[in-house]
Amino acid sequence: MRKVFGIHNAFTMVRYKAREIVSVDLSESRNDKRIRQLEKLAIDQGIPVRRVAGEVLNADAEGNRHQGVILTCQSAIVRPSANLPEWFNSLKNQSLLVVLDSVIDPRNLGACIRSANSAGAGGVIVSRSRGSPLSATVSHTAAGAAEVTPIYQASNLARDLEILKKFGIWVIGLDADASDQIFTTDLTEHCALVFGAEDRGLRTETKKKCDLLVSIPMMGDVQSVNVSVAVGIATFEVARQRMDSQADR
Repeated sequence: MRKVFGIHNAFTMVRYKAREIVSVDLSESRNDKRIRQLEKLAIDQGIPVRRVAGEVLNADAEGNRHQGVILTCQSAIVRPSANLPEWFNSLKNQSLLVVLDSVIDPRNLGACIRSANSAGAGGVIVSRSRGSPLSATVSHTAAGAAEVTPIYQASNLARDLEILKKFGIWVIGLDADASDQIFTTDLTEHCALVFGAEDRGLRTETKKKCDLLVSIPMMGDVQSVNVSVAVGIATFEVARQRMDSQADR
């Protein structure tokens, strides 16, 4: 069992993953419109709902910000998958993937997943052992995106990038020192955008597996952006180019 915290995550789960929800606990002191909508939606789906004291929610949340809502769910964020090809073939959209190489902060990881989903990425690949675990904090920060975005944990990221290439995926690494810029790179073909850790960027072995390295041009005095911001910029540039390409046809 796992816990899901927060109103946005709860709405996402009840709407799209109701069968995985065991129960919904709501604060007995919160009775605003949003909480009543969630309560009705859960009851309509046949999910057990109870009103509990704030102290009970605080204890169950173990320090996480719950916003008066805690769901108990059956499954983990990451669905079991025997290997990358099996996961890849299960995706509804294979044209854009986001790969996160050793993102350490759980809030950054959650924000990256949220940005990737918002831009239409078909899935996210994360390092199994080098980055943040897929925790409740990740789920909360992702605001529901972690619950509906296909996520694969790579035990050997360099090997898995080679597998993606065999599927015809163009592997593009984001690197601050790259001479090519993302805004002048054709991103209309199937691609995987690879982002590195907050402190040091892409690892050397990861860079070697990329077909191309590109940078996000910095216009001000600060010469870097948070990794989740970089994911947002890059993935929406892919979306922009593809919408423009469709409009020109």
